[in-house]
Amino acid sequence: MEKEILTVTTLNYYIKTLIESDSLLTSIIVRGEVTNLTKHYTGHYYFSLKDEKSKISCMMFSYNVKNLKTPLNNGDEVILHGYVSVYDKTGTYQVYAQFIEPIGLGLELIKLEELKKKLKNEGVFDMPKKKIKKFPKRIGIITSSTGAAVQDLIHTITSRYKLEIYVFPTLVQGKDAPRSIINALKKADSYSLDTLILGRGGGSSEDLKAFNDEGVVRAVISLKTPLISCIGHQIDSSITDLVADVACITPTDAGNVAVPDTHQ
Repeated sequence: MEKEILTVTTLNYYIKTLIESDSLLTSIIVRGEVTNLTKHYTGHYYFSLKDEKSKISCMMFSYNVKNLKTPLNNGDEVILHGYVSVYDKTGTYQVYAQFIEPIGLGLELIKLEELKKKLKNEGVFDMPKKKIKKFPKRIGIITSSTGAAVQDLIHTITSRYKLEIYVFPTLVQGKDAPRSIINALKKADSYSLDTLILGRGGGSSEDLKAFNDEGVVRAVISLKTPLISCIGHQIDSSITDLVADVACITPTDAGNVAVPDTHQ
C-alpha cells in the first residue's frame, strides 16, 4: 500500500494535534533555570529553561508577562506553569508559560517588596531622623568582631578624632544574624552613647539578608541613640539603610560622618 505524501504543513499540524491532545502536556509544572532570555518589543518573552542535562525552549505572551510579580532574568531558578505546543511555521515544540513562580532569591525579592510596602503604609520611612552629634565623646560600633569593617571603622575614627569606642560584636549574615543584631542594638542603646554605627563589608544580596529582616528594622526604629548604617556598597541597599538616621556606602564613609577631623 502506497503511503500518502504529506506536506510539511500537514505534518506539523498533525504533530501539533498529537501534543495538544495529550492531557499530561496541556497542563505542566516545570522547574528550571532561565537562560537565553529575550524580551521582544511586543512584550512577549522568549527564553529557555535548563537543568544539569537538558534545555527546553519557552515563551510567555505579553498578557501573562504583565502578571509577573518580579522581573524575569537570566539565572533565575523558577517554577513554570503552562502547556506544551508546536509552532506550526517552524515545526518546533516549546513550553508556553502562563505563570512563573520564582524560587530562592526571587521569592526573597517579593517578600522584601511586601515588607517595604507594609512599612511605607505605616509611615516608617517618613519618621524624622535623629541628628548625629557633631562632637561625640562615646561611639558604639555594631558589627562582626572578625570582619574588615570593624578595623576600617576604628582606624578611620581614631585617625580623625579622639574619643571612647565601644564594640558590640554581632553576626552579620546567616539565619542567626537577625537575632544577634537585634540583641547587639539593644545592648548598645543602653550604654548612653552619642552615636551608634551598624555595619559590615560588602556582600551579595543573600549575604545582606539579615539587614532586611523586619525585626532588625524595627529594632533600628526604636533606638534612642542616633544610628549610622554602612551595609554593603553603593549597589546594595537594605531596609536598614532606609530607616537609619544616616546611611553610608562603606565603613570608611561612616567613620568620616561620625566624627570631625581635628586636623582641620
